[in-house]
Amino acid sequence: MILLRRAGDALVLSVTDPDLRLYEGNDPDQYDHRGRFVGGVSPFAVSWRNDPSRPHTVRVALDGAWRIREADGEAQAAPASGSTVVAIRTVDGRPVQMRLEPA
Repeated sequence: MILLRRAGDALVLSVTDPDLRLYEGNDPDQYDHRGRFVGGVSPFAVSWRNDPSRPHTVRVALDGAWRIREADGEAQAAPASGSTVVAIRTVDGRPVQMRLEPA
């Protein structure tokens, strides 16, 4: 999820990823031995519910040339032919907010 707003010549970008990545692919507790969905398992009964979340990098492409002035988390900006790709490391569903200024 992304929130983007102008602040004068700058941009304020806030990014969060609500997917905690507690497991990948199909939840094995929801499928039988043939791969058929059986569902009905309470989220409080699944084996992975107490696993730690895994970090993930979200990439956002912005028109123009931008650089990160300040960020309250891990983020990098890289130019890419008339645009800027901002890579933000997210974990635990926490938002990362940054201020970008024209490069």
